[in-house]
Amino acid sequence: MKVNNPGRRALQFADGLVLILTAVAGMLAGFDWDVPGRTFYAAVLVLLGPGWTVLRLLRAPIEMFTVVLASALSIAYTMVVTLVLTTRLGWAWQESAVVTAVSCVCGLAVVLLRRESDALDVNRSVELDADAWTLPAPKQLARIAVRRFSYGAIGLVIAVVGTINTDIDAIGSWGMIQAVPPYFFLGTALIVIGVLDNLAGGARSSVAAAWAHIIALIVLFHGVVAFTQPNPRFPVAWLHVAFADHIGGGGPLLQSADARFSWPGFFTAAGYLERVAGTDTMLWAMAMAPVAVTIVSAAVLYDLGLTLGLGSTRGTLAGLVFVLTNWIGQDYFAPQAVAFLLVFVIVDLVLRNLGTAPLAIRRLSRLAGTATRTPSRPYGNASRILTLSIVLALSAALIISHQLSPVMLVCILGGLAILQRSSTYRLTFIIGLAFIGWVSYAAEAYWLGNSNVIFGSLGDVSTIASQNVAQRSASASDTRQLIFRLRMLTMLTTWLAAGACLLVLRRQNRLDRAFVVLLFAPFVPLLAQPYGGEGLLRTALFTLPAAAMLIASADLSSVTAARPARYAIAAGLTVSAVALVPLLMITRYGNESYEIVTNDDLAVNEAMGDILDRRDPPDEAQVKMFAFSTLSPLLIGRMEYFSSTRRLPRTPERAAEVLRTQLDEGDDVFIVVSGSGLVQLEEVEGFQPGWEDEYFVELGRLVPLQVVATTTYGRVIEVGNSRP
Repeated sequence: MKVNNPGRRALQFADGLVLILTAVAGMLAGFDWDVPGRTFYAAVLVLLGPGWTVLRLLRAPIEMFTVVLASALSIAYTMVVTLVLTTRLGWAWQESAVVTAVSCVCGLAVVLLRRESDALDVNRSVELDADAWTLPAPKQLARIAVRRFSYGAIGLVIAVVGTINTDIDAIGSWGMIQAVPPYFFLGTALIVIGVLDNLAGGARSSVAAAWAHIIALIVLFHGVVAFTQPNPRFPVAWLHVAFADHIGGGGPLLQSADARFSWPGFFTAAGYLERVAGTDTMLWAMAMAPVAVTIVSAAVLYDLGLTLGLGSTRGTLAGLVFVLTNWIGQDYFAPQAVAFLLVFVIVDLVLRNLGTAPLAIRRLSRLAGTATRTPSRPYGNASRILTLSIVLALSAALIISHQLSPVMLVCILGGLAILQRSSTYRLTFIIGLAFIGWVSYAAEAYWLGNSNVIFGSLGDVSTIASQNVAQRSASASDTRQLIFRLRMLTMLTTWLAAGACLLVLRRQNRLDRAFVVLLFAPFVPLLAQPYGGEGLLRTALFTLPAAAMLIASADLSSVTAARPARYAIAAGLTVSAVALVPLLMITRYGNESYEIVTNDDLAVNEAMGDILDRRDPPDEAQVKMFAFSTLSPLLIGRMEYFSSTRRLPRTPERAAEVLRTQLDEGDDVFIVVSGSGLVQLEEVEGFQPGWEDEYFVELGRLVPLQVVATTTYGRVIEVGNSRP
């Protein structure tokens, strides 16, 4: 029977659109044609096409989670396939792109041609009321627009003007907040008020309008950095781009040079996307990566909130809390950003389709929450076997792309099983065993040389606390230490607020045990290993979704029944939400004095690159580079020198000893100094302004130095005599 439904037609339109875009992307990659828009077509093929095809063949319903899961599956597919291409098939990226595109086209053609009644269960969410797809009359639409978007529109205009008038040269020790004009925050305040005003309405259109405001807030907040700085920010992201460019050019995995090459999934996928897009570098993806990652993270959090019974209004509020409290800065062009998304997509899918558990409630489970479960939200008609297959596919990509995130996933799934919130004992064991197998075999080059780093502080609470707290600010400037304390205060306040809401829900017998697991499981890896001083950051990041959902679940009616008191509390919470934006600018972008990548930083690296290019032949065994630079002297396409780059000791006497050793071995030795690198040493390690002049004067007395290139703030220094 033919079902005439606007939702079904929209889904068929989406299938046809993805089919066309993937076909075009495959053709462009196959012939390597350089045409406008190739990057967009490549992104559809790599980041959406394969997953969308698989889900539509499996009769996926029309909902936001389908798009998110399709993207996650596509990324997982790309990571696994490109790892095989890199290690086994000689980087046959063109052939792989064509095969992927043809497979997507054939699969979506099957979806479009099969009988309509077989395409999807007619009782699923695609069968919406026709009124949901009908636009109101123009006058009514105008009234709705004024009602829903008045705050946001005014705030958007003000914030955009503030972005245009941002003065990057004004960045100082407080970071980006010194460059942004004050009225920028007036604009963001109006947008936040617009979110809360729409959520107070409670209607479906109000929730959609609230999300439009949240997306605008994300784009403005992170965009003010991306749009105003001369180059993509954050030196570590540049290094990741260098890794991707190296692999995209057919280079091997340098596992002995850097631990990240032992988990190369993200870099092989990025290198593949670079080649399919027809670009020479992935720099085009760096600037807006925080915007894309934050939007998708908020969407995943929203769907997870629906799974845990928050409802659309509180789920949207949880998304706002997440955006306003996420100062951690792990959303840049990096493996951990993608890994974070994969973990919570897996958790959401597990809770939706594997959330059943034995009826018996143990004492531990009873203490952690109620026996009453939230309403079931199964995803589509997926069987248990099919769900497990998808979870294992996503987990495989997670295991090959990041060191810590698989451990977080195992802890979360294990906690859900222990507290009988899901039946995932075997799944947890399989993922954990696969991770151990990968570390033991594929990452052997890393752990054999770093066993003391991995196991040396296992369970040593004092060492863990020292590396994650004390050592991160011990030598920093006063401003840097204050920013660090603000970050810790934000994190602790968020945890305390979430803990208070958890206790209230438990007392009201409304606490889902999944909240307990999601909030406390990420602390387990921190107790075992400090992760180079970044363990606390990762714990804060992985606890933030649970904290945001718990805070959003707070019920003001349970605090007081008096309407004036409730209004006062609501006003106080609104003011707090508005104030979080400038606070977030400090905690999130307070390091911009040295995390910005200036043209001068690039110029000094280019100067070093020119020196390397003049070497004939380029022999990495004869070059050693020491850096006082936030950007590694390693430039795009110069991975052959990566293992030759080191940090110069902070005292001239110790530096002279190291340099003499390299000279005695017959190496050519260079020192690279950049303006941002000097600022970093002053802000982070407590060096006094102007320290470099005295340092190099003293060093020059101990070893011969010759300046061979200069920029406004940087220089390249050759140590010893030049070789012909």
